[in-house]
Amino acid sequence: MFIEPPRRDPSTPLMTYYNGSTGERTELSTTSMLNWQAKTANLLRDSYGLSSGSTIGLFIPTHWLVPVFIGAVAAIGGTLVIPGSSTTRTSPTDDLDLAVIGQAELTEGLPSADEYLACSLLPMAVGFDHDLPAGVEDYAIDVRAHGDFFPDLDDPTRCPQLRGGGWAIDSAAVVSMSSQLATDLSISRGDRLLIPGGEVTTSVVLAMSTITGFTSSTTVIVDQEKPQRISAIAEQEKVTNILPREALNG
Repeated sequence: MFIEPPRRDPSTPLMTYYNGSTGERTELSTTSMLNWQAKTANLLRDSYGLSSGSTIGLFIPTHWLVPVFIGAVAAIGGTLVIPGSSTTRTSPTDDLDLAVIGQAELTEGLPSADEYLACSLLPMAVGFDHDLPAGVEDYAIDVRAHGDFFPDLDDPTRCPQLRGGGWAIDSAAVVSMSSQLATDLSISRGDRLLIPGGEVTTSVVLAMSTITGFTSSTTVIVDQEKPQRISAIAEQEKVTNILPREALNG
């Protein structure tokens, strides 16, 4: 059972992201995360007309933008659709209002959705260095035009309703499932969690949102790093709990 965490210092790190292939290290405080979430929520509402009841599919891999979209979808009251593994992506995505995609989807084929928002995932949050197909917008360019305030957005770890192939999780179930996942992974208050890179699953979303709020500490996301580098990063960031990837696949 989750207990209301102590108030977090908005200037302290909320999340730190490492990418071994690009050398990126991005650190976001609570204030920075809320700013990104607000800009993104305004983008979803004002540019795409999305609101309560809208469905947004998240196809990008584990990245610092994942908690940004989690919070933004929660802010507009939408449902975040988790496609799951690459072998099971077709069933939950047939009626998406918007698909948030990366380079893989541009290369291998777009999922079924009414509209598309592409993330380059390049360091410094820059846009694509090439033209995108017609009907696909560049998130990094479009989001900067939007304001960094969104009504009632004050918790950067809020999780929206979730949906996948054949299942749906409402807000009450999100809390219950997060509590159980925290117990299963032996996560305690004050832990500093390391989340390995890979595909975004329900467990990854819960770890990046509700569980991060529960621990009241920094979450470290490490993508495309060699095992010895992961160990070094964990020591440098004073990580207390490295979440095994196999435990996050569900």
